Amino acid sequence: MFRLDKLKTHEELDSLKMDYLKTVTAPLDGMWESGFIPMSQHWEIHKAEDRVGYFCVDEAGCMLQFHVADEHLAEAGNILQEVVAKGIATTAAVGTNEPLYLSLCLDRQQGVSVSTLLYSDSGSSANSLQEDTQDFRFRQANRHELKAAVAFVVGNIDCDELWLRTYLTERLAKQELYFFCRGAKIIASGECRFSATQPGYADLGVIVSKTERGHGLATQMLARLKEVARQNDCRAICSTTTDNVAAQKAIGRAGFVAKHRILNVTF
Repeated sequence: MFRLDKLKTHEELDSLKMDYLKTVTAPLDGMWESGFIPMSQHWEIHKAEDRVGYFCVDEAGCMLQFHVADEHLAEAGNILQEVVAKGIATTAAVGTNEPLYLSLCLDRQQGVSVSTLLYSDSGSSANSLQEDTQDFRFRQANRHELKAAVAFVVGNIDCDELWLRTYLTERLAKQELYFFCRGAKIIASGECRFSATQPGYADLGVIVSKTERGHGLATQMLARLKEVARQNDCRAICSTTTDNVAAQKAIGRAGFVAKHRILNVTF
């Protein structure tokens, strides 16, 4: 018999999480890996006194990861079925780059839809990069610009400010935040996050000022960040939702291709 135990912290699952990463066929999206998943509720799977797997579920009852050690794979489907039967998870978010987790979810699905496109650098360059001028320049943010960075993001997208402050403090400390500025004004921000658990990859993110959208700034920022990744011997990856057509066009123009998806699965 297996036992499902809710955890207060998930640091003790680090070795199982590393085992999980060995099963994926392409890198996990950085925001999911470093943002959504760490904030979710983690559960450990026990057989007798042995920890044999784990899963995590967000506040809405959506499962974000599910992993069982190799020697118990034959029972993985029954364990997932128990998670669903107990009402712990009613849906799942799973990437096409997570083959075992995806297969288990598809075996029990009542409905599937695509939510997110996962992109990677195709190796090509963006067309017509705009050169820096005295009035327009790309630069790395410094750790003293937290207040300005928070104000820019809050002013241009819906976001929890308390979480954002912590998140941007980390980006600034790691020198992973960049700006496009017109004079002294920030008109776009970008992140180049280097993964500690997926070496060799850098996850990019871009926000453009509401007043500057539609002029190619997102493509310009992605192209600059892609070069930052390459200079650090990393391959750039990024993502966007299926309904964000403008972002898809910008990402494609910057030389990225979408080889994988994140699916929403209903049980």
